[in-house]
Amino acid sequence: MSLLRYESQVRPALVEGDKDYHQVTEDICRPVEVKPSKLWWLGFLISVGLLTFGIISVTMEVIYGTGQWNLNKTVGWGWDITNFVWWVGIGHAGTLISAILLLFRQGWRTGVNRAAEAMTIFAVMCAGQFPIWHMGRVWMAFFVLPYPNTRGPLWVNFNSPLLWDVFAISTYFTVSLLLSVLLLFQSPIFAATATTTPTISHLTS
Repeated sequence: MSLLRYESQVRPALVEGDKDYHQVTEDICRPVEVKPSKLWWLGFLISVGLLTFGIISVTMEVIYGTGQWNLNKTVGWGWDITNFVWWVGIGHAGTLISAILLLFRQGWRTGVNRAAEAMTIFAVMCAGQFPIWHMGRVWMAFFVLPYPNTRGPLWVNFNSPLLWDVFAISTYFTVSLLLSVLLLFQSPIFAATATTTPTISHLTS
């Protein structure tokens, strides 16, 4: 018996109804091929509304300064810092889920791992925004990148937490993206061979 797969003798069947591999494949690819339902459009419109609210809020913060987030001389932990820590925690949760399932050698972990790694990537992308907005002058955010320049003695401050946020987020995002790509490597090939939608077959071929 393989160490990576354990079949329980008492667990009920995961697929019911005496379905063959073709029927299982059709059930998996059906959400990709069918048109979105009204409930999907409702959720989409709500998401777009929240995204618009977020864009307006960030625009006001860039125009009027970080004081919009209650940051001042006596308050050092405002809306942006707490959100940064929160999103990093969400990313850690996705990594922890994948690591625990791998350590316990769960053969059914593939689908859960994909969702967890996707959650980690999007959480890191969200977290990476807040150090930029925290700078106030977002058009000068490239100053935190240690690259050869013509500014003379003006160089990045390696004692600054913002610089280490850049290193941490970029490293975390790169590792999570590589792991997610490895986990999803077979999914586009599977979808391309199974689906009848021309756009999906073209993109994944």
